[in-house]
Amino acid sequence: PAITINVDYTITKANQSANWRLASDNYASTTAGGYSAHADWVNGWDETLLAGIIRNCIKSRLDCHAHLTGDGRQMY
Repeated sequence: PAITINVDYTITKANQSANWRLASDNYASTTAGGYSAHADWVNGWDETLLAGIIRNCIKSRLDCHAHLTGDGRQMY
């Protein structure tokens, strides 16, 4: 499993990357902007169930859909 974050920004000052800053770029404007992007992830999965799905579905390359665990059980 992997987490991917794709972000699109509207560029209003093309070819002026010195002016591109994120709202969280709270450091000196002499430093290039765009280094302060932030994201959080919280794992709410039962660790035993998740390990089984990884083993039975992902590593076994099975299509378990959204509710199958790969070992005959179903989640709802």
